[in-house]
Amino acid sequence: MKRDTKMYVQAFGIILMLVLLALLLSGCGSDIRVPSVPEGLQVYDEKVDSLSVIWDQSVDNVGVTGYEVYRNGQPYILTSYLGFVDSGLSNSTEYCYQVRAYDSVNNVSPFSSIECGSTLPVIVNAPIINSP
Repeated sequence: MKRDTKMYVQAFGIILMLVLLALLLSGCGSDIRVPSVPEGLQVYDEKVDSLSVIWDQSVDNVGVTGYEVYRNGQPYILTSYLGFVDSGLSNSTEYCYQVRAYDSVNNVSPFSSIECGSTLPVIVNAPIINSP
């Protein structure tokens, strides 16, 4: 091998090792941890056709991208917020929610506890009848 070629190969090897070391130290490609379980799930502010749902922020070694909300055991919405108002619901009906967090490489946390709330019944005012 010519001396110049040998120098270039050695230089390339050193540069490659430095790039790999930089990637390793930056954490790139190392996000294998799932986010923490969302805690503090609450269903409140019951109305005739809506419920408010909130939870505490999850933690991840790189960062949480969003939350997957299940309603009555079925996937319902994806959100990056720590809560939402579920509207357009039927009155006098119970709805149960669970939440799990996910990160940018789709590591998914275990589910939160299940929390339920009920919408209020519709109250119809009876007419007032004046007696003679």
